[in-house]
Amino acid sequence: MAAEAGRTLRFGIRLHVISRDRASDAWEVTERMLDAMSDDVITLAQSQFAKAESVGQRRMAELHGEPAKTW
Repeated sequence: MAAEAGRTLRFGIRLHVISRDRASDAWEVTERMLDAMSDDVITLAQSQFAKAESVGQRRMAELHGEPAKTW
């Protein structure tokens, strides 16, 4: 299907794992990390990610209300 669309498949994965003995502890750490980020840093990162060619990254940007990009 990719070849028919004139594309080549490339794969990548990016995971963020925060592991604690209890899920509630992991979520607490996650919330602290997110709270420590300024809105400007988050906005800049989302802007850069929205420009990526990755379909998955584009979908993540769309979840944050960014307009869909056409590659």
